[in-house]
This record gives sequence, C-alpha cells and structure tokens, in this order.
Amino acid sequence: MKQILALLQKDFNLEWKNKSSAFGLMLFAFSATYTAYHIFGQNIDGSVWISSFWLISIFGSIHATAHSFTKESSEEFLFYYCLVKPQVILIEKLIYNNLWIATLALINIGLFSLFFGNPIESLDVFIAAGLIGSMSITTVLTVVSAIAAKLKNNFTLMTILSLPLLIPAILIGLNISLESLHVISFSEVLQPLLSGSLFILLCSVISYVLIPYLWQD
Repeated sequence: MKQILALLQKDFNLEWKNKSSAFGLMLFAFSATYTAYHIFGQNIDGSVWISSFWLISIFGSIHATAHSFTKESSEEFLFYYCLVKPQVILIEKLIYNNLWIATLALINIGLFSLFFGNPIESLDVFIAAGLIGSMSITTVLTVVSAIAAKLKNNFTLMTILSLPLLIPAILIGLNISLESLHVISFSEVLQPLLSGSLFILLCSVISYVLIPYLWQD
C-alpha cells in the first residue's frame, strides 16, 4: 500500500509541475461542450444530452490513458520495475487514471448543466452511472495500454483489444443513464450498477494475474 501511495504521489507531483494532462483534459471538456452547444443550441432533448456527454467522456478517457505507460523512458521504467512489482505499477495507474476520469465526468456534468440545462430527473442515478461507466472504460483502456506498452507501443493492437471490452463498458453506463431521464429509485438500477462494478473488478483481477508474465522481459 505504501508503494502505491508513493507512486501516486510521484505522478500527482509530476502532473502538478507539468499541468499538461490536467489542462488538456479541462480544455477538451470545455471546447467539446461549447462545440456541442454551438451546433445544437440550448434546447436539446435528453437522449442527445446523454449521447453527447458519453462521447466526450469516451474521448477524454482515451486521451487520459493512451500514454499511461509511455510517459517514462525505458530506463525509468526499468528502475521502477526493480523497486516494485509490476502489479503495484498497474494498480497505481488504474487508481490514478480513474481518479482523473471520475473528476472529468463530474466536470462534464457541471458543464452540460451550465450550457444545456439539466434534463436528468434522477441525478443521483446519473452520477453513479457516469462514474461507473467512465471508470469501466478507463480500466479497460489502462489495462490494454499496459499490454501495448510491452509490445513496442503497438496502438493498432491496443485498438483491436479494446473494442470487444469497450462495447459492454459503454453500454452499461449508457443504458443506466437513459433510465435516469425519468424518476427512478436507486434500487431499480442497483443490479446494472453492480454489474458495472463487477466488470471493473474482473478486468482489474485478470490484468493483475497476467501482468507479471507480460512484463517478464
């Protein structure tokens, strides 16, 4: 646990010094929302509101995770590998990326509410769907990025591996989000929310088991 916290602190300190990823994500969220506002105007129906939200969230996740394991040079990566187990590095990257994407999802909700108003009747359900769906997408992309990083950054392979896993991740969040357009209790969507949480856990566990063998070289 101390190793994970130390790596998280290192990444956040580097981000605080560079600020490139953080400002890039904020700029992307604002510019994409403003572009949607300029195209659709203020009066859009709920399904378009949710679709636009998820498109921005998906591309934000791709931007945040594509270079998760390529920021450090090979020498720096070898140094970390000598200090900690590969599983520790993977868990830290999963936590780090999911924290960023959860923040981006909340910012997107605020921006969309500011520009378009808020057609969501069950806001608590939508926030839960946004967080679970975004974290599902980010977990898939982070795991695939870890695999691609050890295969000479083969992003064609990353795309091929991501697609079958991204589709259920997106559908989980999207279907629950559409339900939140109506008044609905949290208990009615508890099962799909748990399915989304289980999907995140399953991807994390499988990657935890496989990552030492993938990074043996």
